[in-house]
Amino acid sequence: MNLRYLAGCAAIALALAATASAQVPPGWFEECRDFTGDPPPPQYSADYNAYYISNGIFAAQFGVTGTSLWGNADGLCAPYFSPQRTLDASGRLGFSYGEVGSIQSPFDDGLALTMGAPTDPVGDFCFARFTLDTNDPGTSVLFGDGGLTLAFVGASKRYFKSAWTDGENVEVVLTVRTLGDASVLWWEVTNLTEAPRPIGMHFGVWGAQHTGSFQPDTQTGSNIAFAVQAFNFGTPKLTAEGYSGWLTAPTVHPVRTEYLLRRTSAKFPEYVEFLHGQTHSVGMRLTNLPGASMQKLYVDPISGTFRGANSVDMLNLGGDYNVHLRDNNISFPVFEDPNPNGVIEKSDVFNVNKTVVQQFPVQTVASGARRAIVHVIKSNWGVSDYNDPYTAVVDAPQLVNHDPSGQDGLSPNPMTIRAYVDNQFAKLDQPVTLQNTRFFITLPPGLSLVAGEPSEKVVPTILPNALGFVEWQVESDGNTFGELPVTITFDPTPGPVKNLTAVIRVAATPRMRIAADAQMVTFPYDFTDNSLGAVLGLAPQIDFTAYKWDPGQAAYIPASTANRGEGIWIVPTADEGYVDLNGASRPADTPTGGLLYTMHRGWNMIGNPYNYAVPLSDLVAVVDDAPQDSFTWSELVALGFVSSALAHWDRGTSGDGPGSYKFTTSQTSKMEPHKAYWIFVNTFQPIRLAWQPVLISGLSDSGRAEVSPWAQTEKQWRLQLSARTGNGADIENFIGYVSDSSKLESSKIPEPPQGINAPVDMMIEGELNGQLTRLAQAVTNKKTSTEFRVHVNNAAEGDVTVTWPNLPSLPRNVRAKITDVATGEVRDLRSVSGYTYFMSQQGTREFVVSIEQSGSSRPVIGNVVVSQTRGISDAPMTISYALSADALVSVRVLSGSGKEVFTVSRGRADNAGENQVTWNLRDNANRAVAPGAYRVEILAESPNGERVRKIVPVNVIR
Repeated sequence: MNLRYLAGCAAIALALAATASAQVPPGWFEECRDFTGDPPPPQYSADYNAYYISNGIFAAQFGVTGTSLWGNADGLCAPYFSPQRTLDASGRLGFSYGEVGSIQSPFDDGLALTMGAPTDPVGDFCFARFTLDTNDPGTSVLFGDGGLTLAFVGASKRYFKSAWTDGENVEVVLTVRTLGDASVLWWEVTNLTEAPRPIGMHFGVWGAQHTGSFQPDTQTGSNIAFAVQAFNFGTPKLTAEGYSGWLTAPTVHPVRTEYLLRRTSAKFPEYVEFLHGQTHSVGMRLTNLPGASMQKLYVDPISGTFRGANSVDMLNLGGDYNVHLRDNNISFPVFEDPNPNGVIEKSDVFNVNKTVVQQFPVQTVASGARRAIVHVIKSNWGVSDYNDPYTAVVDAPQLVNHDPSGQDGLSPNPMTIRAYVDNQFAKLDQPVTLQNTRFFITLPPGLSLVAGEPSEKVVPTILPNALGFVEWQVESDGNTFGELPVTITFDPTPGPVKNLTAVIRVAATPRMRIAADAQMVTFPYDFTDNSLGAVLGLAPQIDFTAYKWDPGQAAYIPASTANRGEGIWIVPTADEGYVDLNGASRPADTPTGGLLYTMHRGWNMIGNPYNYAVPLSDLVAVVDDAPQDSFTWSELVALGFVSSALAHWDRGTSGDGPGSYKFTTSQTSKMEPHKAYWIFVNTFQPIRLAWQPVLISGLSDSGRAEVSPWAQTEKQWRLQLSARTGNGADIENFIGYVSDSSKLESSKIPEPPQGINAPVDMMIEGELNGQLTRLAQAVTNKKTSTEFRVHVNNAAEGDVTVTWPNLPSLPRNVRAKITDVATGEVRDLRSVSGYTYFMSQQGTREFVVSIEQSGSSRPVIGNVVVSQTRGISDAPMTISYALSADALVSVRVLSGSGKEVFTVSRGRADNAGENQVTWNLRDNANRAVAPGAYRVEILAESPNGERVRKIVPVNVIR
């Protein structure tokens, strides 16, 4: 450690004197520093001063005076610190974990939670602006600008305080306390003007994380999240899905593009969290809507009453640092929104250096009066109550993963549950030591204390400003899964009793209760042998019978196999108790998603294909009746495509029956593992459920490092092609374009020989170095229309689905079509998400994928001719039409009043030139239509959404 750093930490040592910690972890120290030159330039100004307060779990930092130098002339940490930047410390903040974060993992020990933490609370990394008269950022003043008027570390209650004024509008006093697993920020704003005026606050934070001891995460090898510059020592995270960290909120998917969310939005979240990743799910929570645990955070010195945290009414979630915080300027609208007030709720632009900006709305303050703004920045893992006189914290696993090598197939098992008391009877000269603090643990069925562990534990004394804790070793029985509540009771002397409940998600293991009654189940595992007899270890037709529902026949038929995503009835002849599912393994696509399941008109029995609960809000589907887009569950219900409720068979709390149907109606409900559900489909054509990744914090093996340097641009792009059957998939196949001829051969990838017993194999015909061969990636350097011949070989009878999951990433001027050579069917890839066909036996299907980059012109429908065989009144009508350009065409027959009578074709991919369809003079219910006047409507749509319509009259004569 260099001398400049030791001098810069002189003030930090002062703050440490009042804390439980004795060491400042390195975090971001020296990552963006200029070490060139002899001697290197000073990293800090001579007057640099910063505070650091910590209780050993959570730490806060505050810049007091001076500056810090970031970047260098050679582009280190470009583009944000190139050219080199001198960053002010005055009034800036930082947050990190202390020497020990969550007891569940050492990964967050000393973890820096904001850019610059813990040594450099400087610049535009974490700061506040106070808005004057309106919420407009342009009316605001920067806290700390020009220097502070007061700064000190308090001798009691583990806090620092500072004051600042802009000299004419406001005076602001900031107090920051560290409590348990959090820091409480208390801003007191005084109106200095002679008239009442509205005053509010904008708070911005760049949640860039850096591990405390440079330890990398186990999935990507990174120790930096939410920042992808080139650093001196650290390795940034960037996964194949575009995640530089896991920015999450309860109402949205993990964030890759930014949101502008107002309090009136259904997506406005109670809180947001910066997490290092999905598996290493530790980090920082910012509260937007405080709950009961934040209602008595401080005593108002004027009224003498308790005050609680304030609510946020607008936030930018996941915006880029350079857009929303750079140079201490706050911005709320998403990147591509031209409206200064913001009208776009969600951006469609990836970014990696993620920030959150919160708006605490204006409130009118009388002349000479003040208002308080209070908010909490805390851990994501703690379940806490911060109301004085003590803070209570529960540290329990958020997720217990399925692990075949763990006890009862789970890890961690046993698990550690720790409970803290942070004694805040710490007023100077009036301290109180807590005596005989009792802790009680209450466990739900399925969890139990390890032998010898008492349910009540006692800490004899907890000194003021000190932490006392107990912990229990708890084990899961491996049978009970789902969200299991654990309640801790805190009973100190003196002080009020508090109760906190932590919910532990326990994954399902390959064990299933087979009771002596009928049960609707599903099997969310891959099996070495998926026959039901082999899976259950029972004899079919002797120990049990099984049935599944056939939507085509609208009847039950015998079931003999365990298939992911499919629900079945099992009817045992005796109570078999808990049965181990033989040959089971967790599906490899759990962290990536990708399984497609087809639902048909009428009733369908489906199941969650994962051994973790999946919220209905995570479901995505493509409707063949409206194949131009994908739909969420709420959209499927709102459009009437599916029934609003799922039904499942409930065997009672004991699991022994008798059973009955129960219904799931809430959008926030979850599909549990092992449980089958009925769903009713209203569409005529199938609905394809596209199962998404399991989005649960703490999921093991969830991080995926970026494995390919390929970037989609107009100069190079590739289309992914995948083939999937009920038994497996071949996913990594690509066709594409490179403009640079020198990269043509090197961009091609040969396809290995088909794997032994592989259920499906896809390959692309092509040349590599002049030789005909099988390719996994075939590319062209021609912009004109190019055809790729693709072969899909299936090893067994059944449905095969070909998909193109990354199509949205292709340039918009690229059009792609797929032709099934066996049937002549053509699909425009931008209109549907997949193509499913049935193979009655093992064999190969050939496809032609046509790529064209000439763009899409507005289609023109030429002369329409309707003809019928002369002299035969009920002969079908042939409808002929010409197109000026390729288009998706729908042809409908309408009544004289405009009501749909029959859909001849819907979204058919037609080529430029002459085309025709046939109407058999029947309606959609297959009834012969009455004689009279009708109209034929032809609707043509280009791939970029341009539509034209033409209507011609026809007469039906009987």
